[in-house]
Amino acid sequence: MGLEATRDMEVAVGEALSNTYRHAYTRGVGPVSVDVIATPDALTVVVADEGPATVAPAIPLEVPSPGDAGGLGLYVVGRLAEEVEIGVGPAGHGITVWITTHLRARVEAPRATGLDTVAADVKPSSDAVADETTDPKPESPGTQKASF
Repeated sequence: MGLEATRDMEVAVGEALSNTYRHAYTRGVGPVSVDVIATPDALTVVVADEGPATVAPAIPLEVPSPGDAGGLGLYVVGRLAEEVEIGVGPAGHGITVWITTHLRARVEAPRATGLDTVAADVKPSSDAVADETTDPKPESPGTQKASF
């Protein structure tokens, strides 16, 4: 993982922790867990609280206006990480944020030279099944996911 990606992850995790401090507990004190899931292809940091929230906040896709509730935290997390998921904890309350960066560059398959080729848009079939081994956490109701 390069220096820039390391710094981006550090700031994104810091923003997630700052949101926990500001929003999860009225006095800024309460249980928080930080877990790191490392695979050969990705690094995911999971920040979870046990606060009273029962609805996962949306990840802003544009810079929030100064008058909007909250601040820039989730926007910054979304811009710095390759993937961000936010869900409600297994107890039905509390927020969990999964912040993922990929460690290996995605490489296109080599192409044969000297051949006539035709480009086509290929869409996955509706009966395609996702490989559960690539997702570090099970999908839960109320989870929002954004990839940037």
